[in-house]
Amino acid sequence: MGFHEVLKPISDYWFIIVAIAAFFHYYYRKEMTKYEDWQNEYFENILVPFHLQCLKSFSFDVSEFIDSVQLLNKAFVPSYLHYLACRNEYDKFKEVVLVDYEKYNPSLSDMHPVK
Repeated sequence: MGFHEVLKPISDYWFIIVAIAAFFHYYYRKEMTKYEDWQNEYFENILVPFHLQCLKSFSFDVSEFIDSVQLLNKAFVPSYLHYLACRNEYDKFKEVVLVDYEKYNPSLSDMHPVK
Protein backbone atom coordinates (compact mmCIF):
# COMPACT_ATOMS: atom_id res chain seq x y z
CA MET A 1 0.00 0.00 0.00
CA GLY A 2 1.58 3.23 -1.16
CA PHE A 3 1.48 6.72 0.24
CA HIS A 4 -1.02 7.92 -2.37
CA GLU A 5 -3.38 5.05 -1.61
CA VAL A 6 -3.44 6.02 2.08
CA LEU A 7 -4.20 9.67 1.33
CA LYS A 8 -6.80 8.96 -1.37
CA PRO A 9 -9.83 8.68 1.01
CA ILE A 10 -8.81 11.89 2.81
CA SER A 11 -8.28 13.84 -0.40
CA ASP A 12 -11.79 12.94 -1.55
CA TYR A 13 -13.27 14.82 1.42
CA TRP A 14 -10.86 17.72 1.78
CA PHE A 15 -13.41 20.19 0.40
CA ILE A 16 -15.88 19.26 3.17
CA ILE A 17 -13.22 19.83 5.82
CA VAL A 18 -12.24 23.17 4.29
CA ALA A 19 -15.91 24.25 4.02
CA ILE A 20 -16.55 23.43 7.68
CA ALA A 21 -13.40 25.29 8.75
CA ALA A 22 -14.37 28.30 6.62
CA PHE A 23 -17.86 28.33 8.11
CA PHE A 24 -16.51 28.35 11.67
CA HIS A 25 -14.00 31.07 10.81
CA TYR A 26 -16.70 33.23 9.20
CA TYR A 27 -19.12 32.76 12.09
CA TYR A 28 -16.46 33.52 14.72
CA ARG A 29 -15.29 36.63 12.85
CA LYS A 30 -18.87 37.87 12.45
CA GLU A 31 -19.54 37.48 16.19
CA MET A 32 -16.25 39.16 17.13
CA THR A 33 -17.01 42.09 14.82
CA LYS A 34 -20.45 42.52 16.43
CA TYR A 35 -18.87 42.36 19.90
CA GLU A 36 -16.23 44.93 18.95
CA ASP A 37 -18.88 47.25 17.48
CA TRP A 38 -20.95 47.05 20.67
CA GLN A 39 -17.84 47.68 22.73
CA ASN A 40 -17.06 50.80 20.68
CA GLU A 41 -20.64 52.04 21.00
CA TYR A 42 -20.53 51.48 24.75
CA PHE A 43 -17.28 53.42 25.01
CA GLU A 44 -18.35 56.32 22.80
CA ASN A 45 -21.99 56.69 23.89
CA ILE A 46 -21.81 55.88 27.61
CA LEU A 47 -18.28 55.83 29.01
CA VAL A 48 -16.87 58.99 27.40
CA PRO A 49 -19.88 61.21 28.22
CA PHE A 50 -19.95 59.84 31.77
CA HIS A 51 -16.24 60.49 32.22
CA LEU A 52 -16.61 64.05 30.89
CA GLN A 53 -19.49 64.63 33.28
CA CYS A 54 -17.32 63.40 36.18
CA LEU A 55 -14.56 65.79 35.14
CA LYS A 56 -17.01 68.70 35.24
CA SER A 57 -18.52 67.78 38.59
CA PHE A 58 -17.93 64.51 40.42
CA SER A 59 -21.09 64.96 42.50
CA PHE A 60 -23.57 65.08 39.62
CA ASP A 61 -26.89 63.25 39.57
CA VAL A 62 -26.24 59.81 38.08
CA SER A 63 -29.94 59.09 37.60
CA GLU A 64 -30.24 62.14 35.32
CA PHE A 65 -27.30 60.89 33.27
CA ILE A 66 -28.91 57.45 32.96
CA ASP A 67 -32.13 59.07 31.74
CA SER A 68 -30.35 61.46 29.36
CA VAL A 69 -28.47 58.70 27.51
CA GLN A 70 -31.44 56.31 27.76
CA LEU A 71 -29.11 53.71 29.23
CA LEU A 72 -31.76 51.11 29.92
CA ASN A 73 -32.85 51.09 26.25
CA LYS A 74 -29.42 50.32 24.80
CA ALA A 75 -28.55 46.76 23.79
CA PHE A 76 -24.79 47.32 23.99
CA VAL A 77 -24.80 48.30 27.68
CA PRO A 78 -23.53 45.49 29.93
CA SER A 79 -26.13 43.81 32.11
CA TYR A 80 -24.33 44.73 35.33
CA LEU A 81 -25.03 48.42 34.61
CA HIS A 82 -28.71 47.65 34.08
CA TYR A 83 -28.68 45.81 37.41
CA LEU A 84 -27.08 48.71 39.30
CA ALA A 85 -29.29 51.31 37.63
CA CYS A 86 -32.49 49.42 38.39
CA ARG A 87 -31.46 49.00 42.02
CA ASN A 88 -30.56 52.71 42.33
CA GLU A 89 -27.02 51.87 43.44
CA TYR A 90 -25.53 54.99 41.91
CA ASP A 91 -22.27 55.04 43.88
CA LYS A 92 -21.39 51.54 42.69
CA PHE A 93 -22.62 52.46 39.22
CA LYS A 94 -20.23 55.40 39.12
CA GLU A 95 -17.27 53.26 40.27
CA VAL A 96 -17.99 50.54 37.73
CA VAL A 97 -18.36 52.97 34.83
CA LEU A 98 -15.07 54.68 35.69
CA VAL A 99 -13.29 51.32 35.84
CA ASP A 100 -14.85 50.38 32.50
CA TYR A 101 -13.63 53.69 31.09
CA GLU A 102 -10.08 52.80 32.06
CA LYS A 103 -10.51 49.26 30.77
CA TYR A 104 -11.92 50.19 27.34
CA ASN A 105 -10.00 53.41 26.72
CA PRO A 106 -7.43 52.59 24.01
CA SER A 107 -4.92 55.15 25.25
CA LEU A 108 -5.12 54.01 28.88
CA SER A 109 -5.43 50.26 28.44
CA ASP A 110 -1.84 49.89 27.24
CA MET A 111 -0.37 51.80 30.18
CA HIS A 112 -2.03 50.02 33.09
CA PRO A 113 -4.51 47.34 32.10
CA VAL A 114 -7.41 46.74 34.48
CA LYS A 115 -8.00 43.08 35.18
